[in-house]
Amino acid sequence: MICGAVDATGAVVVVDPIEDGTCASIVLVSPSEFAGSFSQITSAEVLTSFSWGFGAVLFFWSIGAAIGASKRVIFKL
Repeated sequence: MICGAVDATGAVVVVDPIEDGTCASIVLVSPSEFAGSFSQITSAEVLTSFSWGFGAVLFFWSIGAAIGASKRVIFKL
């Protein structure tokens, strides 16, 4: 981890970390540190997201179909 800051010209410059080991404004990390800090998307997460989305589409379609059918019945009376 490298700490950085923006100077008056708008360029990013390397600065020393604060006494507690944190950075004041910008943290620069290597690609391997960045990739290791996030978990990869699993197939179970994809399936869960797709299932929720497909279920929402079917749910709202069924509500629309029920409203449409009830409107047709009311207009025929």
